[in-house]
Amino acid sequence: MRFYMPLLVVILVLSLSACSTIADVVGPTCDIKVEADVHEPNDEPEDATPLTNIAELTGTFKELDAPDYFTTTGETGDVILLEKKFGIGEPTLSVRDSDGNAVNVSGTQFQTVTLPTDGTYLIQVGMKTTGNECPDDVEYDLSLTSAD
Repeated sequence: MRFYMPLLVVILVLSLSACSTIADVVGPTCDIKVEADVHEPNDEPEDATPLTNIAELTGTFKELDAPDYFTTTGETGDVILLEKKFGIGEPTLSVRDSDGNAVNVSGTQFQTVTLPTDGTYLIQVGMKTTGNECPDDVEYDLSLTSAD
């Protein structure tokens, strides 16, 4: 009995983990209770939320959430800024012009893009995790600042 008790405790602790790996193929599974933000559904480029008259918005990621997509019409010198508010995992910023060309993103904690020309842009906010960490109740701010 003395041998089985520590083993039972270890099994119990492992089973209570919020994030567990079923198999390498399946990857991590998580028990996350994050409400979808008001911009959903925007998980595909064709469902991108247009950002008109919005200077700043807050978005969220939940378990195994797909990237969030937005579109905006900007002018040369306008700045797009992505900032993580809280949670496990890092939101990532990707911006493409109307021809599908990537626009350079700089920074880590605050990721920024300065628009090179006037035009329409597709913004993708993704989620990067490390190791077996599961995205937690990740919330991010996305803001657009005019060059003027």
